[in-house]
Order: sequence, then C-alpha cells, then structure tokens
Amino acid sequence: MGHLLNQYNEKEGHNMENNIIRRTGLLVCITLLTACSKYYALTTEYVSADITEAPAEIVTTPAYNKMYVKLKIIAVQAPDKCINETSAEKSGKAERKAAVVTTQCGVEMAEIERGLVRQGYQVLSWKELAQAQKKYSQSPKDAAEKLGAEAIFLINSTERGKVHQGENARWERRFYNSNSDGLRKAPPLVNETRKSQFLRLLRSTEGKLAERKRLSTTVNATVFLVSTGRAIWFYDWTHAEEELKNVKGSRHVFCEEEYCQRAAKHLARQKSSKLSSGDTSAVSTQGRPADVIKAIHTRLMKEVIIDMA
Repeated sequence: MGHLLNQYNEKEGHNMENNIIRRTGLLVCITLLTACSKYYALTTEYVSADITEAPAEIVTTPAYNKMYVKLKIIAVQAPDKCINETSAEKSGKAERKAAVVTTQCGVEMAEIERGLVRQGYQVLSWKELAQAQKKYSQSPKDAAEKLGAEAIFLINSTERGKVHQGENARWERRFYNSNSDGLRKAPPLVNETRKSQFLRLLRSTEGKLAERKRLSTTVNATVFLVSTGRAIWFYDWTHAEEELKNVKGSRHVFCEEEYCQRAAKHLARQKSSKLSSGDTSAVSTQGRPADVIKAIHTRLMKEVIIDMA
C-alpha cells in the first residue's frame, strides 16, 4: 500500500512540474514573442524620393543665339527608318487590322510638324523635303535650300522604352501580429533573429515589385543652318510617366522556434471603419484604348514634342 502511495505522489509531482514548465514556456512566448509557434502579417511599400524628372538636355551654339529669332521657315527631316503604324494604332485607340492608306514615318512626323507650327514657324513638310532629295538626287541641305528653308530640323530618333522606378527610393516595412486566418493585429516586438527571418521573406516579394518599370519616350534632334550646313542646336530628352504609386506587397507567415515560412492562407483583407452616405464615379464615353501602353507612349511623345518645339 505504501509503495502504491509513493508511486501516486511521484506521478502527481511530475504532473505539477510539467504544468509549471508549460506555464513558464507560455510566459516566455508572451514576453519575448519568440521560440513559439505564431502567425505574423508583414507588409512592404516602395517609397520613392520626391525628385523631379531631369529636364531635356539642350546644347546651343553662338550661331544659334544669333540666328534663332530670325528663323521662320523650317524643313523637317525624318529618320532613315520608322515604325509603320496608323494613327489609331499608334495612339492605342484601335488594334491593327488593315490600313487602306499609310505613310512611312507619317504619324510621328506630322505630330512634330504640328508642334512647330503651333510655335509660329512656317514648316516645310518632311515628305516634300524627302521627295526633293530623291527627285534631284540632292543632300538634305541642298534640297532644303531649293525649297526656301532657312534651317533643317533633323529628327535623329524617337524611341519608346521603359525606365526603372528610380534609384532614390526605399522600402518601408511593417510587422504585425496575426492569426491563422490572416487577420492583422497589433504590432509585435521581435528580436533580431526573427526580424532577419521577416526580411528574408519580404525580399522575395520586393524583388518582384522592383521589376515594375515606367514607360518612357526619347527624342533626339538637331537643327542645321541651310546657309552653312552647320549644326547649331541639339536636343535629347527621355521623358517617363510618373513614378508608380501604391507599390505594396504583403506576406502572411508562420513562425516556429527560430524559423519562419509562408503561411498556408493569404492575409485577410482589412475591413474599413469609414462611414459613407453615397458614392460618385466618373464615366468615360470614349472607351478604354485597345492598347494602353501605346496610348501612354503617345501622350509622352506629345509632351516631349511640345517641350522640344
């Protein structure tokens, strides 16, 4: 009987000891927020520096400074090669089907000619200059002189491209407690080991976000005097759309001991507490462009041409 009593007391002692260990471990988890299984919500946001875009690079000469107020009649010289696109296709308002009549380089050059005309210049059509060169086997200078131009506006290139988001930027990261369903809670206090785990998981998300690029347009042009054939003015500008806003990413993670990994469920959408008594939304009657990228490039090109002219 005494032997059984001793076994019972020994068993109860072990149970009490285990309870104390579990309670102590729970206290450590709550206090340090480490060494225990736990869910977290991680967010990251790309924040760019508020730096304005670099202006166009313009180089002038003493001859230009003397002559530019006198220049009235300008001939426009197109590049040697151009993309063959219709006006609707270039602007992104329609997809390419079958064009009845198109002119190589026509759409781009017409836009440049309009920009110069708006500034008060008399513009000899680029097509007229090209035909005069071909008809009389003359150089652009001789053909422009024959047509009565005082200067040649030579378009060296117009390009559509992409640029990176920007070098002067930072990632702003936030950590939150969470539950298994991905609901965000109050921010935690974590040690450096757990923090390094969070950064490891966020960097893969940030790498994908950083791949996003902005559309850009580049124009390079030169002005020649017909009387001398000398270049008197140079222009080059890469103009890009505004930096993307709201470039954000998030991760729902599960941590056990000192190792964290992606949780099975995504973060739940945060509910807004704002009250509302109505709503307003704009309606566009023009419809959405068939090619948004080309539409943006066309807008950028017009802005460059206005600046250049």
